Amino acid sequence: MNSITSKYPPPNKFDNMLMNFGYANCYARIKNYGTAEQYFIKAGEAADGLDSPQTYRDVCNTYSSIALFYANRKNLQKTKLYIDKIDAVSKKYRQNYNSEALQMSLYKLDSLSGDFKSALEHHKLYKKMSDSLLDYTKNKQIEELRIQYETENKEQKIKLLDKETDLQETALKKSKLLNTLSIWSLILLVLFIALLYNRYRLKQRTNAELELKEKEINQKNINLRHLLDEKEWLLKEIHHRVKNNLQTVISLLNSQSAYLENDMALSAIKNSQHRIHSMSLIHQKLYNSENISTINMPNYIKELVEYLKESFSLGQRIRFDLKIDPLELDVAQAVPIGLILNESITNSIKYAFPTDRTGMIHITLEATSENRYLLTISDNGIGFDTNMNAKKINSFGLSLIKGLSDDLDAEFSLENQNGTILKIEFSKDFPINQKVK
Repeated sequence: MNSITSKYPPPNKFDNMLMNFGYANCYARIKNYGTAEQYFIKAGEAADGLDSPQTYRDVCNTYSSIALFYANRKNLQKTKLYIDKIDAVSKKYRQNYNSEALQMSLYKLDSLSGDFKSALEHHKLYKKMSDSLLDYTKNKQIEELRIQYETENKEQKIKLLDKETDLQETALKKSKLLNTLSIWSLILLVLFIALLYNRYRLKQRTNAELELKEKEINQKNINLRHLLDEKEWLLKEIHHRVKNNLQTVISLLNSQSAYLENDMALSAIKNSQHRIHSMSLIHQKLYNSENISTINMPNYIKELVEYLKESFSLGQRIRFDLKIDPLELDVAQAVPIGLILNESITNSIKYAFPTDRTGMIHITLEATSENRYLLTISDNGIGFDTNMNAKKINSFGLSLIKGLSDDLDAEFSLENQNGTILKIEFSKDFPINQKVK
């Protein structure tokens, strides 16, 4: 903390509050209470200067920790002072604040004041909050252990099935060898008895072997089908979990945006949410679809466009014209295509129709030949300024589109004809394995 704060001193009251709060806790832990009190006072003074709903909970957390510090020092006057500050801030923003530190401070304050009945109630609330947090931590650990056990159990079953298959193949080879030796022994024996009898016996044995092999093959097919079903279920579960994790990231970004006031930062978070949603939508479709290897592009693009329309609250101001061939694309191609669509549509909505102008955005995805596809996103907006400098043109969104086009081995072009026209032409099959290497 000393090295960081010396190079990057806190630029505002909020960061100053957090820095002093951190120092105060450090000195309190090493029982240097005099220095800890000085930093707690500074943290409280910085908190007094914060006045916004976004910093309400952080300010209350600081006040409750300072109150607990003075309660442990048996300083009733200062303990009550910071508890009263919490009540004042809560009434101002019409919110209810509660924490373990606050309940423990109230418990010690009432105990030292002789109000043991109220102290007991606050101690019960403190235990309830601490126990609920402990139960949550234990449940989370149990769930993680359960998932780990199920994963290891399934992997063990797969290995066991592989070993059983190897043993069956070895037994089959031995069986073939024994059958061959038996057949030749019978042939030599039958040659001494009768040629016709030898042929009759040989035919019977051949039929029996074919029936046995047929049964073994049928049983193997059944086992392989069960194994395939399990693997497909595991893949669907993975896509489901990836989709849930991406939705969690979107929610976290949404929560973070509530504490931001910078328009550029809010816009960056909103753009990130759209990009993550375009990927999450793919995993959701793979989880809900019977086919877990490809994405139905007409349905996917339609849902992505509907999501962006709702996100920007377009109404009927900007309309969309979709012409999508019934194509199925691999996930490795569907993800960059979805991100390209998200960036292009977002740019058209933001910049092609200023001052609430109305307009159209056309999206086509068609097969130009047997294994070549063309993606076109165009609008009838104001277009882009051909005299823009290189730095303006090479924005992050455009750089992202170019990078994704390179990943697809696609031909990228950007035209300015009665609006903006973006074209991406790519092959259905591209060297994925080479790209990975």
